Amino acid sequence: GRSHVRQLAEAASGAAQSHAVTLLRKLACGGDDEAQAAVACSEPAVQLLVQHVSDGLEERIPAVGSLRQLSRWSEARRSMVEAGGVAALVEAARSRDLDGHARREASLAVAQLACAPHAEAVACAGGAEVLIEAMRRDGGGEVAGAAAGALGVLAGTAAGRWALRRDGGGV
Repeated sequence: GRSHVRQLAEAASGAAQSHAVTLLRKLACGGDDEAQAAVACSEPAVQLLVQHVSDGLEERIPAVGSLRQLSRWSEARRSMVEAGGVAALVEAARSRDLDGHARREASLAVAQLACAPHAEAVACAGGAEVLIEAMRRDGGGEVAGAAAGALGVLAGTAAGRWALRRDGGGV
């Protein structure tokens, strides 16, 4: 089943790989908790989605949304951090090439990643700046709430406090 899709996505090239990655994204965003959990627990699948965050715009937007959905699971968060996903999502949240919805999704994923034991990685990757900007943009909505909670976690770490002083102008 899903492990075959992951293997195909890793090993195949061209159209076959594209179809396998599309299927992984659909499983990640489809609303089926069991399918999402299976993708979230697959380190290679999460790594593949992280790689697509840095690809062209057509691949980047759905990969960001997929990672945001998967960031609910601790296994996926660990895999994202190990694969360089924090920096990729921070860059996506800052990107002017992405629409507001995709930047919002990236900001929410960064907020999810800001929990222990990944708060230091988020702070070091520029996550505090992204979260502060997300709060400013969102006002009092879902993103602002998630960003505020994540900033509270970051404030509990040395790297987070340093980043907040640097990026938040003394916040």
